[in-house]
Amino acid sequence: DFFRNAGRTYGGYSNSGYSNGQQNNPFGYTEDLTKYYTILGVSKEATKEEIKKAYRDLVKQHHPDKFANNPTEKEYHENKLKEINEAYEKLIKD
Repeated sequence: DFFRNAGRTYGGYSNSGYSNGQQNNPFGYTEDLTKYYTILGVSKEATKEEIKKAYRDLVKQHHPDKFANNPTEKEYHENKLKEINEAYEKLIKD
């Protein structure tokens, strides 16, 4: 029965954890996005276009292929790019 009922809704909460593409959060917690704005170097009032422009500029600046001859720098920029991608995904989905 458990597996048959997986994905069904009980008491207003979905078992899958998602409802209409949004995380189902009964506690009303919202993630603090401040650090993501800081990573991309934009203000909290930035438009989607400004966020996208900042993202593209940072990707060009930190793309690891630019540092193929220096493994230490390449690793740093790979990690920086992961951080930038995460920030962009979090901010652009709103």
